[in-house]
Amino acid sequence: MDLLKPFLLCCVNYKYGHSERYRFDPKYKLDGDPIHGDGSDGKPRKGDIDKMHTYRDAIRNPSGDRVIHSAAILYPGPLVHYTPGLAALPATPGNDTALQDELRQILRTALPAN
Repeated sequence: MDLLKPFLLCCVNYKYGHSERYRFDPKYKLDGDPIHGDGSDGKPRKGDIDKMHTYRDAIRNPSGDRVIHSAAILYPGPLVHYTPGLAALPATPGNDTALQDELRQILRTALPAN
């Protein structure tokens, strides 16, 4: 069991008790299950995306509301958006610009303007 696996969880608390959580998991694998092409094209592994889908959709609070608003893997490949709140973000060591741009975009929509 991989209990100590590092990940980043960003929690945005709004007035009146509402909050949204954004989960980012590093997944540095390129030899994965096919999701696009034959699996050797540098795209994300299907199992990794399925796990993010579980975090976003299946984990609920006692009221039945989603606990995770958005979930994404960070991996050394191209940007892939699956559905709103589910993505694979480019995280290539030595090239931070693409990841920074995507994180800014995600968090700008979450944070209040003032």
